[in-house]
This record gives sequence, C-alpha cells and structure tokens, in this order.
Amino acid sequence: MNTRTVSYIGAALAMLALLVLAPFFFSAGLVAPAWAVVVLVMQGQWVLLPGTLAATVLGCALLTLLCGQVGTALALRARPGPLLRNE
Repeated sequence: MNTRTVSYIGAALAMLALLVLAPFFFSAGLVAPAWAVVVLVMQGQWVLLPGTLAATVLGCALLTLLCGQVGTALALRARPGPLLRNE
C-alpha cells in the first residue's frame, strides 16, 4: 500500500464517520432550544434521555435508508422501453 491509498482509505473512513455521527451532532444542537422551551416557556422539568434520543435518531436514519432503497429498487425494476416510447 502506498501513501495515496492509505490517504484515500482514511478520507473514506472520515466521511463514513461524519455520516454516522452527523445526526447526533444535529440532534445535540436541538437539545438547548428544547430545554429553553420546556423550562423557560412551559416552566416544566427537563429530563434528557440520551438512550431514547439515540434510538430515535438511529431509527429515523434507518427508516430513511429503507425507504430510499425501496424507492430505488422500484424505479430500477421498471423496464425503460415502454416509458421512453410513451413520451
């Protein structure tokens, strides 16, 4: 392996890590406004449930990937000939 290959592998791993961790950073950025609304506006008690937050983020990401895969599979399964001739 030369250094260029190692750098491509490192870049790919960094992009993969960013894609996996991005929803958690995004949801962490939404915790402060949620806390402000619950505590300051609604005058309630705030409880952060990180397990529930992680499960929700991962579940939504997996559901999005699943819907994308189903949509792509349906689109690629269609024969292009009849669709192109009708236009």
